[in-house]
Amino acid sequence: MLKKLPFPLLLFSLCSSLLFAQSWLPINDFPGTERDDGTCFSIGDKVYCGTGLTPWFSATADFYSFNLNNDNWTNCAPLPSGMERQYACGFSNNQLGYVFGGINGNNTLNDLWQYNPSTNTWISKNPMPAQGRMGACAFVINDTAYILSGKSNLQIIIDEFWAYCFSSDTWTFKGALPFGGRWRASAIATQNKGYLLFGQDTSQTPRRELFQFDPINQSWTTLNPFPLPGRSYASMQMLDGDLLVFAGLDSLQNSHQDLWSFDLDALQWNALNALPAAPRRGGMSFCGINTFYYTCGINQSNVRLKETWKIDFPTALNPSSAENTLKIYPNPCEDFLLIDTGEKTDLLQVEICDLNGKNILSQSIRGKEQIALSSLPKGVYLLKIYSEKMWSTKRIVKI
Repeated sequence: MLKKLPFPLLLFSLCSSLLFAQSWLPINDFPGTERDDGTCFSIGDKVYCGTGLTPWFSATADFYSFNLNNDNWTNCAPLPSGMERQYACGFSNNQLGYVFGGINGNNTLNDLWQYNPSTNTWISKNPMPAQGRMGACAFVINDTAYILSGKSNLQIIIDEFWAYCFSSDTWTFKGALPFGGRWRASAIATQNKGYLLFGQDTSQTPRRELFQFDPINQSWTTLNPFPLPGRSYASMQMLDGDLLVFAGLDSLQNSHQDLWSFDLDALQWNALNALPAAPRRGGMSFCGINTFYYTCGINQSNVRLKETWKIDFPTALNPSSAENTLKIYPNPCEDFLLIDTGEKTDLLQVEICDLNGKNILSQSIRGKEQIALSSLPKGVYLLKIYSEKMWSTKRIVKI
């Protein structure tokens, strides 16, 4: 079922830390050949970027890891020989990475490859039991990756909606998308909801609607549309509970370098600092705790790029003396984390999420309390602590 929520006036939300963005900074270039239409996925404190189309119109299979702690790139294993592609779809369960589909020459693909960062190896998993497709998008909720739309080798936009279960390595057809197919749309999940924005429809018109998917009742809701004309080839990420939307290509074939946030609480769009460089599209984007990154892509002159840029955001929505009294230790931690709020008696809400935004743990605390972590797998997590008076986000490591 497709539901519609009311569209309030476009206002700036003063409660969102994303409004207080700092400046964009160029950092280490992508180490491979310039490209667009690549894909990436995050595992712990590293992001893995690869595939895509080079300036010589050759598809690639190479991959590189990006360390979110020091902004450095490292070579890692490519997809197996013969598996070069562009327009692939990347996602992870924060332990293993996956690359689905794409196109190699004139062949659209329905294969699925799994990457293990511990062994730096790729293995083939069950392919989607349907026709190959390129330019699909995906989001992950719990044990399931949802694969949406794409385009066939006959240039027909597909309106299918599929679910892939990580633990059982199985696919389930979820039916047709109620709003029709989308080509080169943008998707992300946060707080156990999926979001889809932009993409070209079957008439090749870029759309501006924003849709929310609820996996519990298997329904889609229409949220407030993007306030400018529709786009494709854009990036969408999640940061501090908001959606971040960057760049893309509009119906007049104009590329963009603007950055927007969508406040999921206030249902409002906000314009942020634009990239101080050429407009672009088709790059790869990802987020650290307080940082948005964008690498590669193609500019308005159809020149492929290898630049990497980042923009930082504050860690506190409402900085206060209460936030400064917090003590969180040990970090790295093993079976428990101690949170000391000092002399403050305000009730605080504690949430622990993985780097894909999945909520792992929620607990209310007051004063000095211990948070049990023995059931969590080893890895990097986001710790969110907030009340009516303050908000703090920190990275914790479970060893």
